[in-house]
Amino acid sequence: MAIGPVMGQNYQALHGSPYSGSLSNDYNPAAMLNSPYSWDLTLFGVQGKFLTNGFNVTNASLLSSTDTLMVKTKNGTFARYMLASVDIHLLNGRISLGRRSAFGFGLNMRNYLRVSTGPYSYYDSTAKTGDFFNANVRNQPLTGNGTQASWLEGYLSYAHVLYEDDGARLQVGGTLNVLRSLSGGYAFASAGTYIPDVNGGFQVTNAAAQYGYSQNYNAWSSGKSATDEFKHAVKTGQLGASFSIGGEYIQKSGEDWGKEEKSGTDVYLWKLGVALLDVGTNRFNYGVGSAVFSGVKGVVTDSLLNARFGNIKSVPQFSDSVAVTANNFNYIRGKYNISTPARLVVNLDERFPYNLAVNGELTLNFTGLKSTYASVQELNLLTVTPRWETSTWGAYLPIEVTNQGHFWVGAAIKAGPLVVGLHNLAWLVSKKAMPNGGGYLAIIIHPRPRENDGVKCPKF
Repeated sequence: MAIGPVMGQNYQALHGSPYSGSLSNDYNPAAMLNSPYSWDLTLFGVQGKFLTNGFNVTNASLLSSTDTLMVKTKNGTFARYMLASVDIHLLNGRISLGRRSAFGFGLNMRNYLRVSTGPYSYYDSTAKTGDFFNANVRNQPLTGNGTQASWLEGYLSYAHVLYEDDGARLQVGGTLNVLRSLSGGYAFASAGTYIPDVNGGFQVTNAAAQYGYSQNYNAWSSGKSATDEFKHAVKTGQLGASFSIGGEYIQKSGEDWGKEEKSGTDVYLWKLGVALLDVGTNRFNYGVGSAVFSGVKGVVTDSLLNARFGNIKSVPQFSDSVAVTANNFNYIRGKYNISTPARLVVNLDERFPYNLAVNGELTLNFTGLKSTYASVQELNLLTVTPRWETSTWGAYLPIEVTNQGHFWVGAAIKAGPLVVGLHNLAWLVSKKAMPNGGGYLAIIIHPRPRENDGVKCPKF
C-alpha cells in the first residue's frame, strides 16, 4: 500500500483532483468514480477556517514568535460578522465496484459558527452601557443574530455511471448522513431602541429576542474533563439526517488508468460537476434558560441594565434578569432544529500537459449571513486552484473569494503520506491576518501505485 492525501469540507486545494478519493464526496458524491484506485481509506483529516471583520490577533505570524499576542477589536461604525468551520474526518473509505459504480462510507465530526450584527459603533473607550448607547443613537434599531452547531455524522455514498461512450460519460451520486447532535445554540435580537432621559443617561424603549441552546450545556462544569463533556454531549444528543446529490459530465482523453489493482477508470480531459450538498437538520433539546421576550417593563435605564446584567455567569442567570426586565417573557421547552450548511456547488476541472490542471468552484449557500433562520453555512464563494500533481507529489495554489468578499491566496503541498495547506498565506507574512484564514492536514491510504504512475499528459 501507498499513502497519500485526503480532502473534505474546505480542504480546498484538492477539489476536483482525481486523487481526492473517498472524500471527493464532500464537494460532489459523483466524483468518487474519477479515482484511478480500486479503493482508498482516509485515516485522519482535520481543517479549520475562520472569517471575521470584528477583530484581529496582533503580533501573530507563523514565521515569527512573540511573547505577546493581543486580540484587537476594530473601531468604527459598521456591521460585524464572524464565521467559522472546523471538521475532523476519521476512517472515510471508498470501494470501486468495477468501472461503473462505487460506494463510500465514513465518520466525521463538524462544528460551525455564524454570527452577524447590524451596523453599530464601537471604540476602545467604550466601557459601559451608557457609552455604547451614546455612540449608537443613529444606529437604531440594534439587531444581531447567531447560530452555532456541532455534530457527529456517519455517511454512506453511492455513485454510478448513467451513460458512457468512447468520448464521454455521465455519472451521478448520492450521500445519506445520519447525524448525532453534540451542541448547538442560536440567538436572534431585533428592535433594540432607546432615548435620552432627563438624567443624562438613556431609557430603553423596546427590545425583542429569542435564544436557545442545547441541553448538554446545562450540566457543563469546569471540573469535568473534555472527554467527560464529550461523552455527555453524545449521550444527550438527538438524531438527525441530511443528504447530498450530484452529477458530473466527463470528457475522456482516450487513455485508461490501467486495470489490475486499479479501478480502470478512464482519464479525463475536463469535467463539470453540479451538486446539492448537506440538505438536512440537526435536532436538539432546549436548555433550561432558553427563552423569548419582547418589550420593556416600566422604566429601564442604562444604569439599571448595568446593575441587573453586570455580573451574569450563565444563561439561566441572564434569563432571570430578562424576566424582570421584559414586558413579555416566556421560557422555551421541547426540541428545536438547526439546519446543516446546505449549498449548491458547481465545479469545473480541466487538465493540461505536464501534470498540470486548473479547478474552478462556485459555492452558493442556501441561507445568508443575516438570516434569522437557525442555520450554519460554508465560508467560500469562488475559488480557482491551479495545481501540479502526480500520485505521490503535488503543489496547489487556491485563490479564493470568500462569501464576505475577502480575497485569500492559499497554498498546499502533497508529499507522499501527507497533504498540508493554508487557506490564507497572509498567516505567514502578516502579523495582523489572523484569525482570517486557517489550515488543514490529512492522510489517506490506497493501493501502491506502479512505477512512474502519475496522471499522463492529455492528448489534444
